[in-house]
Amino acid sequence: MKHILSLLTVAALSVQLNAQLASINEDFNDFTSGTTSLPQNGWEKISAGAMPLLYIDGTEDKYVQAYSLFAPNTPIYLVTPQIVAPNGTQTLTFKAGITTGSAGGGTLEVGLLNSNSSADGFTSISEVINLTADFNTITLNVPESASQYIAFKFIGSVNHAALKVDDIVLTEATMSNVDLSSKKLSVVFSNDGSQLKFVGNDVSNIQIFSINGALQAEGKVVNNTFNSTKLTKGVYVVVSQDSKGNVTRTKVLKK
Repeated sequence: MKHILSLLTVAALSVQLNAQLASINEDFNDFTSGTTSLPQNGWEKISAGAMPLLYIDGTEDKYVQAYSLFAPNTPIYLVTPQIVAPNGTQTLTFKAGITTGSAGGGTLEVGLLNSNSSADGFTSISEVINLTADFNTITLNVPESASQYIAFKFIGSVNHAALKVDDIVLTEATMSNVDLSSKKLSVVFSNDGSQLKFVGNDVSNIQIFSINGALQAEGKVVNNTFNSTKLTKGVYVVVSQDSKGNVTRTKVLKK
């Protein structure tokens, strides 16, 4: 019996460790500090060699530090735990800057990866950000992608450059992210309410939220129509994506 329980415990732990996160809210304060502190709690580092260093620093208010040591202009990556494949509606917010006492600055670039063990295929979702001061807050839209890891690419510009990132927040897709002032699509329900129709638009995927922000339906759009028979009468917000990855939000009424 003990053997069976041990197997069940290991299986449950494996599922937990491999769970895909719909959102992230990490301040690193519960992490162990030290120059060998990563990987930890599902967060990984990717480096081509022994330098630069990437680790948890600080005591009470902890953060991730990238330290060039004697390897300037060499990239090192901080990689998040595996996330649910982005659908184009998530927002990534974080603080980044230069650690006090750093010998110089550097850059940070954010992108998506298919793996947490290789930087091959790094796809940028941000500009190259020059880090020249203490923490600044940065917000990015995360595009739809099959990649399930977000990577922070640090490059120190001189020996002993110390760069840092903290308070990483990836929002889950809810209507709190929806900006109804953005460009609208021509979206209507059919007379019997069984179909949602997109008039004159190339729409590939949609999510439908209630006016209170709860996800009601999602899926692919075929021939500019989507089956809406399960939706009751009321006002909805349709978050749609075209074949080029552009996301549009539209309010629509089902009578």
